[in-house]
Amino acid sequence: MQKNMDTSDEGRGSQSSEIESQSEPLLSPTELSSTLVDCVQRGNLEKLQQLVELYQYDVNIPDREDCSLLQWASLNNQVLCMKYLIEQKANLNYTGGELKATPLHWATFMGNLAAVVCLMQNGADPTVVNRDGCGTFHFACQRGFSHIVAYLLGKGVDVDARDQFGMTPLMWSTKVSAMDPARLLVNMGADINLKDRIHGNTALHWAAINTNPSVCQLLLKHGADVDSLNAENKTALVISLTDKRNRYIEDIIRSHREAKGFEGSWLTRNISRNEPLIKFIFSVLPFLSFLFVGWIFTTGINGWVKCLGIAGYCLAAYYIGKWLHFHRLADQFPLAVYLGVKSLVILTVFTIWLPTIATFSNATLWLVVLSGLMYNFLRSWLGDPGYVSPPPMDRLETVVELAEKNEFNVSKLCTTCLVVRPIRSKHCSVCGKCVQVMDHHCPFVGNCIGKKNHRFFLGYLLFLTFTGIWTIWAGFTYLGQLGKDCRLSSEAFLLTIGPAMQCSPWTMFILIISMGFTVWIGCLAVMQTYQISMMAMTTNERINRKRYGHFHDEEGEEVNPFDKGFVRNCMEFLECDPATIWGGMRRRTGGGSYEQLKTPTV
Repeated sequence: MQKNMDTSDEGRGSQSSEIESQSEPLLSPTELSSTLVDCVQRGNLEKLQQLVELYQYDVNIPDREDCSLLQWASLNNQVLCMKYLIEQKANLNYTGGELKATPLHWATFMGNLAAVVCLMQNGADPTVVNRDGCGTFHFACQRGFSHIVAYLLGKGVDVDARDQFGMTPLMWSTKVSAMDPARLLVNMGADINLKDRIHGNTALHWAAINTNPSVCQLLLKHGADVDSLNAENKTALVISLTDKRNRYIEDIIRSHREAKGFEGSWLTRNISRNEPLIKFIFSVLPFLSFLFVGWIFTTGINGWVKCLGIAGYCLAAYYIGKWLHFHRLADQFPLAVYLGVKSLVILTVFTIWLPTIATFSNATLWLVVLSGLMYNFLRSWLGDPGYVSPPPMDRLETVVELAEKNEFNVSKLCTTCLVVRPIRSKHCSVCGKCVQVMDHHCPFVGNCIGKKNHRFFLGYLLFLTFTGIWTIWAGFTYLGQLGKDCRLSSEAFLLTIGPAMQCSPWTMFILIISMGFTVWIGCLAVMQTYQISMMAMTTNERINRKRYGHFHDEEGEEVNPFDKGFVRNCMEFLECDPATIWGGMRRRTGGGSYEQLKTPTV
């Protein structure tokens, strides 16, 4: 035993002599400080430990730049070195360097989430301010690091925390054009209309001062007070008038004021404030436009006069839309066009064509196809496409949990919804939400197409194609009934277009529209069917698959992990459980398991 102890002592002595030999001649305080800084910057934990223990070094001694070792480790995201220094009683809230910032500020400066997590878990105070009077939360907003902003929110930092000048995180995000943190803070309930203590500016004032049109639009959309006065009794609009660069900001604010009924004549103000009336006019305008154009076709006036009438109507509709600020509803315009066209077609079929060509079979077919169309359209339009929308606190807890497990992936964080996006999901900028297995945002149904309503959208396309085919058949059948009176000949179709336009111009107008829509919708239905059954991809994935890592193997080759063959692709899309179906067949046939049945016999 004594021999073992002697051997151990010899080992320690050799180790000590080895360290001494490595550090010979003995380092001066300045040289030791520089060497330790170099160790923490490079993440050389072993050498750091040896030097600290050999020289009994106080890790809180600042270097010649007044920076601590923990600050340098935080700046370089050297978490292992940080943990060792914290074990050696490093000051977590030491303020040093030119900016008089804490290690938490330094970690935030570089966007080092792992370092921020390490410091917060060990008790660092995010409210300690730097030379400019900003806490870590404000600093993260200044730097535009949404992932750190989200983590700090999850750790309980007040979304409206003020610095020593009364600036909120939203004001800082607005001031430095950090759009992602600004959007995140607004969605997490930040008070948009708070004012700072020095200038009395709101976030909208700072957006105008710093020419940030995108942030300005975001704030106005979420209820920013456009007439709020700062300490100099200036509104954001007045500020925008003082700088030629801010003309775009001026246009945005003026347009918002007019749309809200704050400017304009008595009539303009009162109509602008009547939001239901504006939406009603916007919704019926496409229907009235198609009705007017069709009516122009039916009149017997000169062709040039018809063109002038249509041009005049379009001009009038444009100025009405500009007066009522229809641009606010631009994303709903395709849906209004679809509903207008479909309403005209249905009215034409029921009031003009069916009374002439009606039989029990074709009337029944029309009603069945129309019912299928309406059911699938309503499910696509009003149904939940699969929004990823957990409660706000659950979102924050998820961010914190993943960050502290070192499983957080910044590229997968949606800074708008503050959710870690599941695989195959995507954020929709129109709906403002993340959607599971998103295909695309369809303006003609006014909704996203995703996991929960994709099959109804495919049904909508198929039934719309069938409806278009039936409408074209019904229109030509109606013209055939008028054949003798209109001198139409089925043997020379092209020669009958002119007489048909003279005999029933409204029917030809509806047929032209129907043929255009049917060809287009039919192509979409074919494309969607092929993507679903043969590719097992969404439209978004087919277009962007080179950007998505799950469509590439370890060697970088393109693969599709979701393609399971035609039958299973279709069954999974329709949410049919293959095991249940094959289980029923097995009971009837006495066959094997589903796995055996789906495997071809060699």
